[in-house]
Amino acid sequence: MRRLSPALGNVATIALIALPIALAAVLNQTLRPYLAERLGGTPHASGGWSRGSYLASNRWWEFDAATQLKHPLLTTYLEQWDGLYLAAGGILSVIIASIVFYLAARTKTKRSE
Repeated sequence: MRRLSPALGNVATIALIALPIALAAVLNQTLRPYLAERLGGTPHASGGWSRGSYLASNRWWEFDAATQLKHPLLTTYLEQWDGLYLAAGGILSVIIASIVFYLAARTKTKRSE
């Protein structure tokens, strides 16, 4: 199997580690508001978002009982605050980084033997 060049390998590693946080951010800014609007959710905000700041936002939506019964998974997903998904993405990134660096150290050790 052909090995990646060191520069390309580093870029791929960084992309892999950053992917969960980037995905959470994109979902928070695009998919969640779209779904909440389609389901007729009542928006709530705290932190910077409520004062118009994009970076320090925390948003969630509430739904009536009929919508919750009809769409339990979507409403549960949308009723959680944005920061929860960014935190989960951060934790997943740390786990991926730990695995990548462990495997890199293990490979380096085997080569030096």
